[in-house]
Amino acid sequence: MNEDVYYQPDFKNDETLITPDGVELWSYYVYANFDNARKDFPDRQIIAYKGDDIENPYFIDGDGNY
Repeated sequence: MNEDVYYQPDFKNDETLITPDGVELWSYYVYANFDNARKDFPDRQIIAYKGDDIENPYFIDGDGNY
């Protein structure tokens, strides 16, 4: 099991979230770095996930899948 911690802004009411760069976040899009998530979504709660909490997470602030 993967024990890495990763982050995602809270999807309140299943809203569509779009980064300042115009990337639409899907449910499996995550950030490897908390500060990057906070920078893109300063008014949202940032939730930490670990391991397999999100199936096949895709890191948008890195080179994709780890």
